[in-house]
Amino acid sequence: MTPLPQSRGRVSLAIHNVVTAFFSGTPDQLPTPPNYPLDAAQGHCDDWSEWLTGTDGIYLFDPSVGLTLEAGSDDLVVIKRVDVEVFRRVSAGSGTIIKCLYGGGSNLGYSITVDTLKTETRFEAFDSDETGRMPPASISLGNAGSESADIGISSPPGNLYEGSIKVSVIINNKPDVITIGTAQRPFRWHSGLVSGADPDGPKYDWHPLQERWVRDFDPFSVR
Repeated sequence: MTPLPQSRGRVSLAIHNVVTAFFSGTPDQLPTPPNYPLDAAQGHCDDWSEWLTGTDGIYLFDPSVGLTLEAGSDDLVVIKRVDVEVFRRVSAGSGTIIKCLYGGGSNLGYSITVDTLKTETRFEAFDSDETGRMPPASISLGNAGSESADIGISSPPGNLYEGSIKVSVIINNKPDVITIGTAQRPFRWHSGLVSGADPDGPKYDWHPLQERWVRDFDPFSVR
């Protein structure tokens, strides 16, 4: 008897396209981050992913989460819904802007936006006119290959949030829920501009040679 092919169907989540973050404190109170290699001076948010999402007082500005679908020739992977649960919301006061990416990010196959006020999730494809509200619409991959999506959160501005992102999937008829953020380690984000947190204002980054926070860091000065 010929053995059945092993399933390659899976879905993964990862923070990506981080550019700036908000620290609810003054520059001299900034916690020490992990150092990063000199060749990552123009973009080290990925190096800091665990630190940014796991440090109290740090909130990602307008964060996006990368969603990747993978399937083999006999797999069917379906994204049924994407939800955001808010555990805590407080008004954002003044703080310090952390910048760790100098340059643009990349567009993925789909853009998914979760509106926490309307409790509504919608998606659109970057390379077609495909759009929909989830549910009832869904995103599926039914042949060998991969697909990707960018999950963004739309929340009332001027607030700091703690919560979780939950992706409900079905892989070969088996339902599952994939989550970023828990009650013990919530996902934190800043929903928009407020006085004292202007992205056009001063920003701070860690100098890998001086090993200290510097204002308006020039990544091209590091050789």
